Amino acid sequence: MNSVQISGRLCSAPNYKVTDTGTDVCNLRLAVESRVKGQETPNVAFISVATFGKLACACSDHLIKGQMVEVQGELRSREWDGDDGQHHQVTLVYAAKVNFLAKPQSYYRQKEADKQEELKFDDQPI
Repeated sequence: MNSVQISGRLCSAPNYKVTDTGTDVCNLRLAVESRVKGQETPNVAFISVATFGKLACACSDHLIKGQMVEVQGELRSREWDGDDGQHHQVTLVYAAKVNFLAKPQSYYRQKEADKQEELKFDDQPI
């Protein structure tokens, strides 16, 4: 059985594109922490996630850098030879489901600041 469930924070903004065949693709990069007994700092793994179709569009539209997400899917590996002759290999998660969790605190602080600025503007006489 090839099944993966991970949760972590987005390291960067989602990377959305449409392939030559018209498929929506959104790539995510997650920082996933794991704690080891006796260690002060957690281990962090950086995991690549690929989403497709409507899920890719939703991720692109609604996710932001620093947001927590939970991903369910399967592991896939790809290998290729680059133009420079180098052999490349990557393992990533092909997502079947992405749960959008907490946005970073900076997002809420900015929203509150924007709201306060809007209130100040509304108080100005015409």
